[in-house]
Amino acid sequence: EHYIELMYMINYAGILQGDYKYVLDAFNDENTTLIQEPVQRANFEAIKYLALNKIYNKTAKYAEVEKLLVVMKSKYSQWEPALNSDLNRTLNLSLGIGNFVLEHYDDALYFSKRAITYFKDGTREEQMAVAQILLLLITYSLNNSKLFDAQYRTTYTYFYKRKKKHPFETALVQCLHRTFYMTDSKEKIQEYETALRVFEENKNDVVQQMTFSIFNYPGWLISKVQRISYRQYVEQKVKTEATVI
Repeated sequence: EHYIELMYMINYAGILQGDYKYVLDAFNDENTTLIQEPVQRANFEAIKYLALNKIYNKTAKYAEVEKLLVVMKSKYSQWEPALNSDLNRTLNLSLGIGNFVLEHYDDALYFSKRAITYFKDGTREEQMAVAQILLLLITYSLNNSKLFDAQYRTTYTYFYKRKKKHPFETALVQCLHRTFYMTDSKEKIQEYETALRVFEENKNDVVQQMTFSIFNYPGWLISKVQRISYRQYVEQKVKTEATVI
């Protein structure tokens, strides 16, 4: 149990500091094979998946993301009963994001909705907000008006009832709602850029920073402005940063 707690901290702190190699080495250490007790093994595998998925997404190693998703989709049902609510909701949200980036929208919808079911205890409000907007992004990308309209009503109601609202959330939800039925590409781009300006104006908002660390909503909007996939945007960004370094 202490070992797994340490791995959880390595996952959090190592990725926060950008020391991806250290995190990967820690999770691939041969000593991890000694974790055999079923509940502890499930917890370790869940934390390992979260760490690797985040690193591979940040470094645009999407072939590895694809492999991770295949493994998790086959194993998660076995591990789910052994995990607490916090880990289950984080895991489902991560699976939703991973599938969304790879444009596996049906799976993204499935896991993101499952994440929502683990928020009944009223905790991790910032993740609940991410999940609501992620579901809106998924239905937006599916280009299904029935699904999008239904999700928009749900997302709008969620933020309307919440006492504290943040400008970036309002800007993004309104942007998606306005552009969904637009046919003029230039008008859409103007709306995306309007939302991006709101993000920039509120860049010191701690909640905004925390939310964007879970999923890069500005990057997704920029990809729409550039008319490329979000995956292509990240690949180009990582390549550019590597060249600069």
